[in-house]
Amino acid sequence: MPCLANSHEELKSYIKNKRAIYTFSPDSTYVDINEAIKHSSENFGLNIANVPPKEVGDDLRRYTLRDSNGGFTDTFLSSRVSDKVNKLFKRGKTEAEVEAYKVNKNNIIKREFGSKGHQILELLGKAYYNSKLTGKPYSKDAIYKEATIGDYKFRQVDVDNLELGIKEIVDEIFAIQTKIDPSAKPFIHFEAFIADPTKDMGGTMDVFAIFSNKTAITYDYKFLNAGSDSTFGTGANKILTSDGFIHGIKKEGWKLQQGTYKKILLERYGIIDVLATKIAPVWIDFAGKIENKKLNKVRIGKQQSEFLKQIHATYAKTGIEEIDKLLKSRYTELERLKKQTGKTPIVKEKIKAIEQSIYDLVEEHNIETMINNALNVAREYMDVPVDTISFEELNNVIQYLQTISGFQQLFEEKAYLVEKHDKELYDNIIKVLKKQYGPHTNWL
Repeated sequence: MPCLANSHEELKSYIKNKRAIYTFSPDSTYVDINEAIKHSSENFGLNIANVPPKEVGDDLRRYTLRDSNGGFTDTFLSSRVSDKVNKLFKRGKTEAEVEAYKVNKNNIIKREFGSKGHQILELLGKAYYNSKLTGKPYSKDAIYKEATIGDYKFRQVDVDNLELGIKEIVDEIFAIQTKIDPSAKPFIHFEAFIADPTKDMGGTMDVFAIFSNKTAITYDYKFLNAGSDSTFGTGANKILTSDGFIHGIKKEGWKLQQGTYKKILLERYGIIDVLATKIAPVWIDFAGKIENKKLNKVRIGKQQSEFLKQIHATYAKTGIEEIDKLLKSRYTELERLKKQTGKTPIVKEKIKAIEQSIYDLVEEHNIETMINNALNVAREYMDVPVDTISFEELNNVIQYLQTISGFQQLFEEKAYLVEKHDKELYDNIIKVLKKQYGPHTNWL
């Protein structure tokens, strides 16, 4: 067990004195990391604490150290990761505007349905994960019953749709582990708590998986409504027509939140790399007025809608160094474009194209979108007068094109490593390179 504290009283002292409570060595395994995660979740829980609300956010509950009887001590972490998102939401708003949003009945109902949805997904996730490990089927009867308790009810069809989404996530995690080491099984935690006592901070990840090579991946559900500009039809025939309901300001908050989780995992829990921090959007649609508290539809995952595909909140990686270098160049350009003020339609289209090329490479194992994007960039800048381009922009374009043009040689040198790590990605890269460069090379 990697915990430095040998007793409950020592643990309390570590937290109060803002000292790290776990230690890992190069010989530590993913089993050790799993024990630390379990230890954190078992020893902390949310409890009302004596903290100034304006300093920590609207929720006065803090992650508090439990006592030996399962109750709570007076020792707690002053900050929650979610406080950062709360502060971002308040930016540019008056106190009156924030208060009006907080007490709005419809917003309260949306939040409560989101909380209930998280609870159902946790139950479904645990049941399906255990089934994957044991090979035994599971019953949803207890989950169906739980879904109908209280004022915020989910129907059986809603639970079934949420189940499809969580299965998509768990199956993806097992597929990644199989590529790393097919003889090992991933550790998956639902509602996993992590802490950084040195920063006096803690937070909970909806889904957290640890792989046998000590890398990890996180997922966070976001329950969202979609307006008429992103939907078509009514009632049972209502469908999503775009992802326009997933606003940029939301993505900014998610990046801040997930980036903090990533930092804590790397610094305090022995994780050597976080492959991805993913957002799983959940579309929740109400039947009639929201105040009636009746659901029309609940959907999650790309299998249920192309507009509900997972979103990378922070930089994603494949775990293959040669591919990740290419991804890094795209993320650099993406950040540069996003920092521009007063974005024109052309800039917005460029951002969308880069995001799509990253998604296709990481999620669909398809590099063709990225190569085609590079060719379009090259054609675009061939026709632009040099004196209309800033040096920074020109330099970024040159670096991007050099990275793409050098990828064939890099892949040729390290192809066996890519094939060993991910055969599907390897086959797709070969296919695209043959299409793009086949006539000009003897290697393919």
